[in-house]
Parts: sequence; C-alpha cells; structure tokens
Amino acid sequence: MSGTARHIISRLRSLGSPDNLSGMARYGISTERAFGVKMGDVQALARQHRGDHNLAKELWESGYREARLLAANIADLRQVTPELMDAWVAEFDSWDVCDTTCGKLFKKTPFAYDKARQWAPSERELTRRAGFALMAYLALKSSKLSDSEYEPFLELIATTATDGRNLVKKAVNWALRQIGKRNLALNRRAIAVAEGLATGDQTARWIAKDALRELGSAQVQERLRRWHEDNMTTDQKIARCWGDGDPLMEAYHDSEWGRPVHDDQILFEFLLLDNFQAGLSWRTILHKRENFRAAFAGFDPVKVAAFTDSDQQRLMADAGIIRNRAKVNCALTNARAYLRIQQEFGSFDTYIWRFTNGQVIRHSGMDTWEQVPVSTPESDALSADLRSRGFKFVGPTICYAYMQSIGMVYDHLTGCFLYHI
Repeated sequence: MSGTARHIISRLRSLGSPDNLSGMARYGISTERAFGVKMGDVQALARQHRGDHNLAKELWESGYREARLLAANIADLRQVTPELMDAWVAEFDSWDVCDTTCGKLFKKTPFAYDKARQWAPSERELTRRAGFALMAYLALKSSKLSDSEYEPFLELIATTATDGRNLVKKAVNWALRQIGKRNLALNRRAIAVAEGLATGDQTARWIAKDALRELGSAQVQERLRRWHEDNMTTDQKIARCWGDGDPLMEAYHDSEWGRPVHDDQILFEFLLLDNFQAGLSWRTILHKRENFRAAFAGFDPVKVAAFTDSDQQRLMADAGIIRNRAKVNCALTNARAYLRIQQEFGSFDTYIWRFTNGQVIRHSGMDTWEQVPVSTPESDALSADLRSRGFKFVGPTICYAYMQSIGMVYDHLTGCFLYHI
C-alpha cells in the first residue's frame, strides 16, 4: 500500500467517532470495518484526490467502509471496466457502500445498463440490491434511456418482488418508484406493474402499496402532466376522451378512471361517491370529493358504519357535500353492509373482483360515448348481489359506473391517449 493510501486511512480513522458508529448501526449499516466518519468528511477528502484511480483501487482493497466510500468518489470513470465493477460489487458488505458506489460511480459508466440487468437476478443480497439501485439511478431525468429500455427493468421488478430480504425489497420498490416518476407513459407502466404485484405475496403487496401511494399521488401526477405538456409539440398534446378543461377532471381521467383498485378503503370511497352521484354529474361529485372525505371520516367504512343520528344531522347541515337525506342514510347502510362482506370474504376486494373473475374487462374499438354500455351482465349480477346483501343505490347503471371507477372495466375511447395503455 502506498504512503498516500496509508495516510488517508489514518486520517479517516482519526475522523471517526463511536457516536457515529452507533448511529450507523441503527440504520443497518455494517460497522465491522468502519471508523464512523461523517459523509461530509469523506467528500472533503475526495475533492483533494479526484481522479486518482490507483489510489481508489488501493483504498478499496483496504476493506474499510470509509475508504471504499472515498474510492467510489475519486475513481477515474474512464478506467472503470466491467471486470472492476463485478469485483467491487462482489465485495459489497453494506447497503450504503452499495448505493454510494452505484450512484457516484457505476451509473456514469457505459456498462451501467447491462450491469443492472446482470446483477438483479443474483441470489447474493447486496449484488441484487446493486442491480435495482442502478435501475433507480438510471431512471433519473438526466438519463438518456428510451422508454422501451426500461421494460426489461420492469420485468425484473415484477419477477423479483417476492424477495423478502429487506435490502432487496426496498431497492425493488425504489427502482419501481423512480421509473414511474420519469414520465407519464412510464408512470402508467409502473402503476400497472404495481397493480399486478398488489395481488401477490406479502412482500409484493408491500412494494405495490408503497409505490402506488406515491406514483398515483396528485403531486406526482401534476408534475408529470406539466412536464409532459411542456415537452410536447402542438400536434402531440394530450387527447382525452373526457375531462378536458377542468384540472380536477383531467387529473382523475389521467390517473384514476379505469385503473384497477384493490385497496378496500379506496373501494369504499368510490362506492360512496358513486352512490351520491346518482342523478348528478361526476364533475359535481369530484369537486366536492375532499369535502366528502372530511365529512365521512376519510372514507373509513368502520367509522362511517358507526355514525349516529347526530352524525346524520351534521351531514345534512354540511353545505360542502350533497345534502340528500336518502343518500346520507344510504351511505351509512352501505357501510354496515360493506363490513359484513369484509367479514364474510376477508376483504371487499376479494368479493367484488369475483364478478369479472379477477380480470379487467376492456371494451375495445369504441369511438363515441354512444357505443359505451350503461350496464352489462356483470354489472347486473353485481347489482343484484349487492341488493340482496342490503345495499342501497346500487342499480345496474350505478354499478357499471362504479366498475369503471375502480378499473374492473376499461372504457377509454379509441381517440384517447390512454386507449392503448
């Protein structure tokens, strides 16, 4: 080892502290060969030795955590080879070294894309994490990859989402979320992958729930929509089958309508809102949606089922919602019936998706709204069954609208930008 390398390791040792080591341990960082140096101090040293590739290799070979973090920051990108990447990834022993090396060095190489695909199937935990960490870094806006080049990543995410090891499942989730935040088209694809995972095992469901919460959020959808429209030519502007001109309607059309829902609380939300829509426009309901959320306990069916006469009086006095006594009474009645179904089937999701055998019904080739049915045999069967269980305001037409809302039916018209999703 050169004198420079020995001096730097000595310097790193002097900068460490027991308190920092304790903090690292709390975050699951290996402290076996660590000094407890703050990342800011490592980066300060890196500025003095940037591009010294031989020094980077010496520091890596020392095996010390902070020396390896420093190596990742100073290595000469031009001298990084696929062989070096494989050798270093095989020695990852802590998630922070893995993520820093991938983010500071490996992602910038021309080999990053292939290495992500090579490492993700590995059975070694930190090698697999490195593969998905690279996918996440390669999904940043600065990346020049085309949308189609992310398809192999999404396939690997779908096939690896059952790996319950903590460092892996968090990296898989990270990669899925980053890809889904890249643009609107990839957001749709990532959401579709997450929706598929939502019916998997416990690990897959955790990945799906966390990803869907972020990727479907109003904040992410609005940012992606603005970026999309700002970067399109006049001829490429979004063509919607409905909702244009109203930001709330546009957002709902783009990110919710026709998207499969498997979360029981969201299923209850749409059931309640569709009940109140009867005889009214969806625009009216959508603009009161947050008022309904506040009035009906965040759409928690357990809480709504427990509403009392005083709650009914409160709702009837609430100008922010639809003050229709029959519909207010219906909401409470349906909440109680909803809980009975949950108790019988384990979840409302399990119950309702039986009516389409767990599949999304796509009515293809419809050019106009006159071609869209107002009810189908499936909505007729759902309506009859819900009525037999004590539900109100659940006629076949309302049930069909509900099935559209929760993605059991996909009815975007041929001219809509979402038709081929």
